[in-house]
Amino acid sequence: MAIIDIRGHGDSDASFGSDDDVDLADDIPALIDELGEPAFLAGNSMGASVIAAAEAPEKVRGLVLSGPMVRDHGGPLERLLMRLLFVKPWGATVFMAYYPWLPGKKPDGYEEHKTRVRENLTRSGHWTAFVRTGRTSHAPPSND
Repeated sequence: MAIIDIRGHGDSDASFGSDDDVDLADDIPALIDELGEPAFLAGNSMGASVIAAAEAPEKVRGLVLSGPMVRDHGGPLERLLMRLLFVKPWGATVFMAYYPWLPGKKPDGYEEHKTRVRENLTRSGHWTAFVRTGRTSHAPPSND
């Protein structure tokens, strides 16, 4: 099993110039090529797994999706509020206050994991990448 850290998150580099669903979807087949065989993709939130499966179906054996964002949602006021909540200097603090409210059972080692997430957000460029990822459009990609 392999787990991909999306651009600017986890152990990945934060120097990418873009973090939208299509760019992230391009990273998935590259990892599959590196591993050398078709893969099952499990993804949540970002819709990159859906796009990767549609663009390179021969590389994907199946999809498991948990709350994928494959369409933009929320009105203009909601989107503005989210932008204001995640700006510096309070953005990371707001996110870490929200983090325990994410759905699902907390696994063993959750507090250690939460500490690693908090530390990761302080790495050079990672908060900026987090904000860019949150602001990406989840509109279906155009075939133009």
